[in-house]
Order: sequence, then C-alpha cells, then structure tokens
Amino acid sequence: MNSESKLHIMKKSIISFILTFSFLQIVAQDNYLKGFIINIDGDTIKGFVNYLGNKKNSQFCLFKHSDSVPPEKFLPGEINSYGFLNSKYFVSIQLPGNQNREVLGFAECLVRGRVSLYLYTEKSEKGHYYVEKNDTVKELKTIKVQKEGGFYKYQEYKGILFVYLKESEKSLSAIPNTRLVRSDLIKLIHNYNLEVEPENLIFVSKINSKIKRKKWIRIKPGVQLGYFSSKLSFDEKNSPFIKNNSVNTYNNYSGRFRLQLLFPYISKKISINTGLHFTKFYFEGEYHPYYSSKSFKIELENINVPIWLQYTVLNKNVSPYLSFGFIVGHNLLDNVETLNNFFFQKYDVSYSIYKQVRNNGSGILLAVGLNYRLINKIETSFEIKYEYANGYLLFSKSICEPRIYYEVHAARVHTLNFLVGIKF
Repeated sequence: MNSESKLHIMKKSIISFILTFSFLQIVAQDNYLKGFIINIDGDTIKGFVNYLGNKKNSQFCLFKHSDSVPPEKFLPGEINSYGFLNSKYFVSIQLPGNQNREVLGFAECLVRGRVSLYLYTEKSEKGHYYVEKNDTVKELKTIKVQKEGGFYKYQEYKGILFVYLKESEKSLSAIPNTRLVRSDLIKLIHNYNLEVEPENLIFVSKINSKIKRKKWIRIKPGVQLGYFSSKLSFDEKNSPFIKNNSVNTYNNYSGRFRLQLLFPYISKKISINTGLHFTKFYFEGEYHPYYSSKSFKIELENINVPIWLQYTVLNKNVSPYLSFGFIVGHNLLDNVETLNNFFFQKYDVSYSIYKQVRNNGSGILLAVGLNYRLINKIETSFEIKYEYANGYLLFSKSICEPRIYYEVHAARVHTLNFLVGIKF
C-alpha cells in the first residue's frame, strides 16, 4: 500500500468518527436520576427523572418507570409535581407573569408550608422567586424607580414579605436584613413556618441544593492478554516461490493496553476506544524456487495503535458488545534471515530472505465480546477480535553466481485474537 492509499484510509477513519460523534450529539441527551412524580390523583410513582438544568426542568418533565423503557413527557398541569431523590422538587403552579398574564410552569419548591417559597427559571438560570399564601402567589423582586439624578432599586420584595409574614414578630424583624438570594429567603420562610405552623411544614430545600450532571467523558483504562492465530499472506504474482503464498505463526501471545472513552451524557451504549497493542509474530514457511525448497522464519514486533467504536447492550452483570474500527501498525524489527549455500541444480546459492523494506501498515478490526461486572466499576472482558493490516513490504535477495535476484513482497497480516481483559 503506498503512502497516498494509507493517507486516504486515515482520512476516511477520521471523517467516520467525526460523523459518528456529531450523530451522538444530535441524539437525545439524558441525565436520568432516581426520582418520582406525583400525578393528578395524588399518587406517587417512583422511577427516573431527566435532569436538564432548572431552565428546561421548569418547562417539562421527562420520566421513566425504569432505566430500560422510553421516557414519558409531562407538561405543567399534567402532573402535580415531580422531584429527584433527596434533592430538587418541582411543583406545577400558576405564576403571575408580565402584563397581568399568568404562567403555568414547574417551579422549584424551596419551602412548602403555610407560606411557600418557589424559584421559577424561565429565560435564565438565575430565575425568579415567588411566595404563596392562601393560594395567592406574589413575585419577590426589586424594581427600578426614577428619582432626581437617575434610577435606584426599590426593594419591593420586602414589602410583600412584611404582609405575608405578619404573624411572626421574629420574622418581621429579620426582613430588613434579608437579601433577595436563595439562602436568605429559605432561612426566613423556614423559620416563619417553624414558629407559626410547624405541623404544616412539608418540605424545605437545602440551601445549596445542586444536582451533579453526569460527566461529559469518563475514561476507563484496562489491559488485555491473549492468544492469537495469524497468517502473513503475499500476492502470488510477486511471490511465486513462497509455498501457498502465506506463512503461519507459532508461539502466539500478546499484551495490550486500552482506553475506553465513555460519554454518559450523550449515550451509555456507544463508546470510543483506543490503545497500544504490542504483538510479537513468529512466522514459519517454505521458500521453494524451482525444484528445491527451504524452510524459513520471519520475526515481526508490531506496535499497533487502533481506534474503534464499541456498541454495548447494557445488562446488569453480563453485557455483550460489538466493535468496528481502524488500526495503524509499525514493525520495530528490520529482520534478515540468511539461508547459506544449499545446493540445487548444480549451483551453490546463498539466500538472504525477507529484509524489511517498509515497516508501516494499516487496516481494520472487528470484534465481539462480553463484559462481566465484578465489583463497583471493575469489569472483566472476553473478546474475539479479527484484525487485518496491509502495507508492509518485504525484500528478498538470492545470489546464484554470477547472478543476483531481487524480489519485493507485498505482505498482509490476518490475525484472529482471543483476549481476556480487565477495565477499571
């Protein structure tokens, strides 16, 4: 394979992976966490809720009964509320909007009691705070007021709090020092409910209630050991003196280091993998020019850098997978074997066979395997992998006085691997 062909394969592989990654970004993103919904009848249904940030979670709820079923989408008004286990809790509520128009949305509940506190995120992640008492909802905000010399911020929210918390002298005294921030408002409304009607205090959010999104990328290193069967094949027209146009391996063992790149926020089933594979090949065959024959050996030490896509069918303990990708290899040895002075057709002949001319090759790989979960994040794998690489050129020289013969052999390596590995 010439350099242009090899460059063409590399370009195709890069384009394929770019297109695949773009496709993964298009598919629905998921961040399903343990949670629940409360339907219109007041029944609590446990399952998994998709956390997409306060802005999107204020608009709709994506809920799955289990991790293996498709999600259901609920809009405000279709369910009473939903939440995440020991974390954020969203309530379907009618909120006052601009120009006296009400908005129906899912507001994050910060305190639920005689006086309730909500955070609604519609257009920005910062959001707006609301208080509710006796089914009346008011927004807590500051407004710009024009005075001589310019504008100043009028803290309208403090006036509303004085009205809503009037039963508690302790709460009223705390209002002047209360800022329009999550921590101050939760503390104020919480203390009010504890003092006035503690029996009706249903829910209080954590001051810094945050949900961690899944990491965009997780890297799982691993190692593999295995046995392989390999064949070095040649073009018949270029290698007429090699028996069966191929040679086979013996003493076949290899070691591999691999990295699995997972994108949980995009897809749990598809991963990109790469690694560093070291394989030592011992090939044995027969060279039979004219009416004689002679056995010979070829030794290759290959460093391969593969990159492949893996699709895994996720199960609790045993997960089968399929892999397809590309591989680039380099031979470390410049091996020469000399077959000296053997006699055929009344000539003394000296052979130098298979000096490496070009050490670089490229090709494809296909694999099927099983992952078995041991403990926590540790997995073992059992894999059958086929690898095909070409582009290697081997050079031979025969001296038959007074003539010298040269041959260049285009070689292809076919390898069937049986691998056992572990990932962390």
